[in-house]
Amino acid sequence: MIIKGLIFASFLAIFAVPGAFAQDSVRHLQDLIGVRGVDGDNQMERLGYHRLRTDKSGNDFYSYWRDNRTGGCVNVRISEGFIASIVNTPDFDCQGDGGSTGDQSQSDKFTTVCGVVVDCRSYRYRCEVVDVYKGIQLTKTVLHYPDLKIKLLWHGRNSVTVRMEGMHDQETRYSTSESETSFRLSDKTYFYISNKDAARREIGDFRKR
Repeated sequence: MIIKGLIFASFLAIFAVPGAFAQDSVRHLQDLIGVRGVDGDNQMERLGYHRLRTDKSGNDFYSYWRDNRTGGCVNVRISEGFIASIVNTPDFDCQGDGGSTGDQSQSDKFTTVCGVVVDCRSYRYRCEVVDVYKGIQLTKTVLHYPDLKIKLLWHGRNSVTVRMEGMHDQETRYSTSESETSFRLSDKTYFYISNKDAARREIGDFRKR
């Protein structure tokens, strides 16, 4: 009985340690929450982390990073193409390949509202979007306007190459605010709702008009 009691007490002591297996937010990385995945990857590397693997669960991606300075393991969750959370995670999560998606390309298609601003007038349309991911990185987006197809090649640091039929590739800056991504080309500003949940709401409102 004494031995059993000691074993049970030891068992309780292990699991009574605060945060022993807790996934606490990584405080100095919280500024990356809401950042587009491709930009977050670049910033994580600049901050001294290297990515080990990426897993996919449902519509979300989970990437595991090692801190080059401390050796700590960090988990980054990407949802709808944007960083949703960054937490510390047990070291065993950073061991092995664990079913990594590696460099495999995956695509995600959804309907959204897109448009263009010309001479201060905004024109809105129903559009199809195809996001192409390599691992957790959003590398390419294809926008299908009613009479136009635009390919966006993402580079990070708010830089994107715009490819249109009959035109030379042009590199420009983009911005994302309140679920809308926009970029300027010549004298026009193109935009689309890049968050899937927001896109569903916008499409619903668009149909009522």
